[in-house]
Amino acid sequence: MTPPAAASQLVRPETLRGAASEAAPQVVAWRRALHARPEAAYQERATASLAASVLDDLGMEVSTGVGGTTGVVGVLRGLRPGTGSPSMVVAIRADMDALPIGGADPKDVPYRARVEGVRHVCGHDAHVAMALGVAHVLTRLRDRWSGTVKFLFEPAEECLGTDLKPGAVALVEAGVLDNPAVDVVLALHVFPEYPAGSIAVRPGVIMTGMDLLDVDVIGQEAHSATPQKGADAIVAAAHVILALQTLASRETDPTEAVTVNIGTIEGGTGPRNVLAERVALRGLLRASDPALRSALPERVTRIGHHAAAALRARCEVRITPFLPHVKNDPALTERFIAAAVATLGPERVIRLPLPRLVGESFYAYSERVPSVFAFLGTGNPAKPGTVWPSHHPRFDIDEDALASGVQTLAAASLDLLKAPHASPLSHDR
Repeated sequence: MTPPAAASQLVRPETLRGAASEAAPQVVAWRRALHARPEAAYQERATASLAASVLDDLGMEVSTGVGGTTGVVGVLRGLRPGTGSPSMVVAIRADMDALPIGGADPKDVPYRARVEGVRHVCGHDAHVAMALGVAHVLTRLRDRWSGTVKFLFEPAEECLGTDLKPGAVALVEAGVLDNPAVDVVLALHVFPEYPAGSIAVRPGVIMTGMDLLDVDVIGQEAHSATPQKGADAIVAAAHVILALQTLASRETDPTEAVTVNIGTIEGGTGPRNVLAERVALRGLLRASDPALRSALPERVTRIGHHAAAALRARCEVRITPFLPHVKNDPALTERFIAAAVATLGPERVIRLPLPRLVGESFYAYSERVPSVFAFLGTGNPAKPGTVWPSHHPRFDIDEDALASGVQTLAAASLDLLKAPHASPLSHDR
């Protein structure tokens, strides 16, 4: 299939770039306001209020409290008759929540977080600002396209380590993909690893998701003067941890990727002169290939069991599915790439060779309808504060990249809105 050029004659690339540039100062202002006042999962009241207010000012149909949460949905309908497909519905998703992170914001910037213990260290403030920027651009160009755009402002994407339902699941259960039925969902996530203003994407699996790993190593208490009478769970746990690293180095095809992370170790609560009886290991499993992921439980159990048994200890393993992988629709991704190339240039579009070993609640959409999730590069060595990794206490972005994100999402949306409804997408409705 030869992907059509993005934005067509109805909206030329230079027109789109001009509209995005005009919106850029306001996009940055929105992002800074949100960065200064971060809100944790399902507490995004001020963020949701800002989003709803902007969408309402643009003349959209706005729903708040979606899913019984802080979710916001805005519906924008094109005004150009007789072109494209009036029934085409494109959704643009932006997650809103910040992360719980201790202490004060260490950044010396005017927009540093003013809320203790919560910070935007994953860029969701930028996602909200970009979605509002796209809303501004598409509203300004509303007489040049037909169809419908839904803006989904999603709470509670950051749910790891909590019992909270992911916000995407709550929104899907509330029917955000229906009435009108959504045909495609698009999303960008800022990422400092890629150059500011670039787009990184791939068809197929784009993010691996993850499984929760719980390992309990059980030994036998004994006095440390007579260790031969017991089994040291701490020593055995150390061997189990090291042995599990062979999942990547000796159990996996080198062209694939797998990580085993042990994030916490708890054990040895008795006196210092006694061998520990139990050690609890808590971590995560990630694999680049879904088939490899399904093979990990047997491998982890086998390796853990034998590593512990060699030291007269036992090993109990529990693996709990947590986040499914996120899959980009192949045909839709090619169209998205064509749109990005048309508006940014080929040198700023990166095709990823492998999925990222991360998880995202976006799977709730990509399991239901054809979707594209891509990364927007925000790292710039000339601006040292922008190269910290996601979730680092000093995380920040090169805000000049936001205009590229707005342009790309708007261009991809316009390309789909002017296309025949029977576009060659892989998923069945």
